[in-house]
Parts: sequence; structure tokens; C-alpha cells
Amino acid sequence: MTDYTVGFRSLAARAGIDCSFQQAAETLLFYCGLKVGRMTIRKLCYAEAPKMAEFMQHTPKVAVDFIKAEGNVEITMDATKVNTMGGWRDVKLGIFSKRRLGESALPKAYGTRKLPGHTARVAFAAIEKKDRFRNRLKEWRRRWRPGLTEDISALADGASCPLLF
Repeated sequence: MTDYTVGFRSLAARAGIDCSFQQAAETLLFYCGLKVGRMTIRKLCYAEAPKMAEFMQHTPKVAVDFIKAEGNVEITMDATKVNTMGGWRDVKLGIFSKRRLGESALPKAYGTRKLPGHTARVAFAAIEKKDRFRNRLKEWRRRWRPGLTEDISALADGASCPLLF
């Protein structure tokens, strides 16, 4: 994948994260006049993903920005099945975010109230087993220092999941 410039690899990966690889190819053709196959975009995304994971895990500025952001911590997680080159596998998703508390509301008003926007968000995903995901959550929690357990709101669908803390 080194046959492409850094700028092109970045552009193709950026296009490929927002939609299907086919749609990304169509977008690059429409906006940039670049004729790129969907499989090329797929390969470039796969090649760039470990670099992004490395950046997220080891660049201190990302953690510092999250730690400094105002608001309470929310953790959202879920999993889904994805069809990989090795067959159907689980992909686990997690998001650490912060936002200021909203106005209190009765349950019947939850759907209509306006919550403050997030002040920080860090999302991560991986195709991995449940035990590895639990360890990853602990690593992220240690890194982002989200606060005491009672300061954290967690949202999940209720599927069996090991405790975070």
C-alpha cells in the first residue's frame, strides 16, 4: 500500500469510514475525479486502521483533551455481527463521552427534553472476544480517567457483559 501518497491514503480512508467502500469510490469520483476501486479503498482502510488505533492508544494529547473536558462521563457499548474475510464475527463497540448534566425531567418527558451536547467523545471498536473487550475497556478507563464509578452513566442493551470496573 506504499504505492500511494500519504494524502491519497488519508483521503481514501476518510471516504471509506463514512459509508460502504462502493459509495466511497463513487464519492471520490464525483468530488475529486479519482477513479478508485472499492477493493482498493477497502485495502487502504484496513492498512490505515492499525495506525489510527496506535494513535488513539498512545498519543497523550487525545487523553489530555478528554480528561480536561467538562461534564459527566457516559459510556455506551454494544456489539454486532460483521461479515469479515474470515466469516461472521463479533465486533464490539464502545464510546466514552462527556457532557454537562441536563435539566431534570420526569420519565414521560425524556423523549422531548434537550440534552446538552457532548464536550468530548472517544470511540473504539474491535473484532474480538468478550474477555479481550473487557480488558480493553479497563485499559481505556485507566487512560481516560473518567472518574469514580458513581460519576459514570453506562448505556448498553442488557446482553451478558462482564462488569467494567
